[in-house]
Amino acid sequence: MDLKADRARGTLLVQGAFAEDTIRTRAGMNGVAEALGAELALMAGWLGLERVTVMRNGALAGALARQRINVGA
Repeated sequence: MDLKADRARGTLLVQGAFAEDTIRTRAGMNGVAEALGAELALMAGWLGLERVTVMRNGALAGALARQRINVGA
């Protein structure tokens, strides 16, 4: 994970999301992305940010970008 808090925009940026070889199946990636999305929402809320934005960098980025990450939910 490569994260950056963009406080001016109220956004937690996921600049890169990388996966170990052991989870590089579709089910593995989706499972990790689902759990990670929930943790990123908590982190963004803790930092006082309004949203999470995932950039398309890294093998896990696509699966993570498809998650509905609701900050403060």
